[in-house]
Amino acid sequence: MSYEYQEIQKLNENEVTLLDGDFKNLYRQLSKHTINFAFDMFEKSNSFEQFKKFINGEKKVFNNVSEHAKEVLKPINDRDVYHTEWKYEEEPWREGLLYQTMRAATEFIINNKDNDELKEDALKLKERIRKYIDLIFEAGKKTTYKDKNGKPLDGYFSIYSIFNYDVVCNEAPASGRWTHDVYNYGCLTEAATYWYRATGDTRLLFLANRFSEFFVDYIFGRDGFKGYMVVPAHEISEVSLENLYLLYKNSHSLVKEIEEKYSCLDGIDPVLYKLLLHVLIKPNLLTHKYIFQFRPYQNNWFCIQPNHFLHFFNNR
Repeated sequence: MSYEYQEIQKLNENEVTLLDGDFKNLYRQLSKHTINFAFDMFEKSNSFEQFKKFINGEKKVFNNVSEHAKEVLKPINDRDVYHTEWKYEEEPWREGLLYQTMRAATEFIINNKDNDELKEDALKLKERIRKYIDLIFEAGKKTTYKDKNGKPLDGYFSIYSIFNYDVVCNEAPASGRWTHDVYNYGCLTEAATYWYRATGDTRLLFLANRFSEFFVDYIFGRDGFKGYMVVPAHEISEVSLENLYLLYKNSHSLVKEIEEKYSCLDGIDPVLYKLLLHVLIKPNLLTHKYIFQFRPYQNNWFCIQPNHFLHFFNNR
């Protein structure tokens, strides 16, 4: 594929081939060793324990959150993680980091499933991630409940906030920048689309569907409760939602499969996701595609890059 001079395009997978040299060696190192080391650290830091506690029914609104449930372990000396003390700290974005690592690993699986040199490593990595998804999916099925005011939170799946607050998002006492609810949502949704492309497994997609529909209810209001404007702190939520919309828009059989498999009584409507995407980015759209806009939100400033989404709405 050729591009005009200075034309910026997103490259498709396998449009770049690393034949030899330092970059090929670095790619092999990152794909075979670094990605597995990252998962080792997620395990060592108790990052998966939060999902287990969530499966067991722990929630702030039930006043049954155990000690350290909302925390993960971090090494005091991160340059020597195997010979240093680890301590508990709060890290609301840890779920998002886990999902992003899964997404990166899944892209490696997609690109190397037929690569004689790396396909065995890709297969081992796929089986490792599948075990994580078994746990995450079980936790995600526990997201039908109400906040302290009786407001439905069906599909809301940001565990740090659920362990810390009995209300969520804009209604929580912490800022959206700290809780990273929308960031975690975006990372989960992106991991879901990549995992489906790699394996055909729809479980993460189902969780992404429910989380998306939660935001529709939260923004537009539900059951007499008012809606709230949500301004994402990271553009990954918009990018991943666009990818989810395009995936469903271009695969009616996939929509039907998920609706039937998970008994989605209301059905999956890709247009709904496009509407949600429009609402998430509307406060940040500019007419000039190379300008950043800064928007005040809960005493913080966020930088949104609208050029990608202007292209989206002009071409979809």
